[in-house]
Amino acid sequence: MCTIGYGDIAPLTPMTKLFACVFVLVGFGFIDILLSGLVNFVLDLQENTILTGLQMGAREGFSARDYIVDVAKGRMRIRLKVGLALGVVVLCIGVGSLVLCFVEGLDWVDSIYLAVMSVTTVGYGDRAFKTLPGRLFAAIWLLFSTLMVARAFLYLAEARIDRRHRRLAKKVLHREITIEDWLAADINNTGFIR
Repeated sequence: MCTIGYGDIAPLTPMTKLFACVFVLVGFGFIDILLSGLVNFVLDLQENTILTGLQMGAREGFSARDYIVDVAKGRMRIRLKVGLALGVVVLCIGVGSLVLCFVEGLDWVDSIYLAVMSVTTVGYGDRAFKTLPGRLFAAIWLLFSTLMVARAFLYLAEARIDRRHRRLAKKVLHREITIEDWLAADINNTGFIR
């Protein structure tokens, strides 16, 4: 349901193939809706906790709050959101790597490799979770960690768009105003603008 497809286990009979089709199509949408709401809740809770802590500890002069909070928008700055999301991704990869190393018995490089290939839903199929405890762990871990990776990439895209909007706004706000601009601002042709 995380679109990974390691290839080590696959349905063989026509009934199991049809079941897999329905299960994945229905389950993927249902689980995605459920877990994305949970991930949003966790990240919003994390953001609100940081913002509340900063508001309670705000002092005169320079404050970390100035860097973390965009007062005009009333939310955390996008760079910090990206940093927090990437931190959660690194944590997910780290937890997966530890389990792969100690439960599945893989070396560190293969553990990190399989964790990254799993959370990014690449799943080449050359490595997979083999033990029952490892597979049970992966069933839960991958649902959360793949959404965390998706959220981090969403924040990265948002950061690029935000930077582009700021650059465009700066360009527009710092250009010279011409007579044509004043004439265009006179929408009702009264000779006055306000």
